[in-house]
Amino acid sequence: MRADFVANASHELRTPLTSVLGFIETLRGPAVGDLDAHKRFLGIMQTEAERMVRLIDDLLSLSRIEMTRYMAPNAVTDINKLVGSVINSVKGIAAERGVEFTYEHEENVQDVVADSDQITQVFLNLLTNAAKYSDPNTKVHVKAEVGRTGKHALLSITDEGPGIAQEHLARLTERFYRVDTARSRKMGGTGLGLAIVKHILLRHNSGLDIKSQLGKGTVFSFKLPIPQKKDENS
Repeated sequence: MRADFVANASHELRTPLTSVLGFIETLRGPAVGDLDAHKRFLGIMQTEAERMVRLIDDLLSLSRIEMTRYMAPNAVTDINKLVGSVINSVKGIAAERGVEFTYEHEENVQDVVADSDQITQVFLNLLTNAAKYSDPNTKVHVKAEVGRTGKHALLSITDEGPGIAQEHLARLTERFYRVDTARSRKMGGTGLGLAIVKHILLRHNSGLDIKSQLGKGTVFSFKLPIPQKKDENS
């Protein structure tokens, strides 16, 4: 697994790096005096360089998350404020495609036991994906409700996108796995977003459940513990 990871990471970095080096060679040679080519190629080079930065940032983030794998979070976080903040931060990306977010939560859902920064990253990754891959001019529904035992908050993100074929669902959280590689790269994806989500949720003793139907959309859901009041007689 480690060898596969290194090979995949190297490939993901080599592709944009090879592109940048090719453009540099062209700009110093055949296109040395072509100002239009300079402008066009420099734009592509910037895009490829930004892609490498995102990939390295995600690799570092994944490494930090794995280092805290067995350190269970104990902080109390207001999940409604957290979700509201993330929705505000991704509204701009969603608006470009006419995608709107809705948030519905039960009255008794508020505090959860969670690492605020890491769960913010979970929602950022999931909502950004929803904004990019949902069908244009649709809604993404975020919901928080209390689980059957009352000990967990159930959180879900439901999109109105094209859906994902069943054969892909089990592998979606693998590092660098993509359903549509070309589209993912075009959208700026690194192939690590859902792997990061998976490892954060593992630290929270949770998991990412994915249900999807072609033509009907996809539901991503997970649970987080609700702080339990201590028994005064214990």
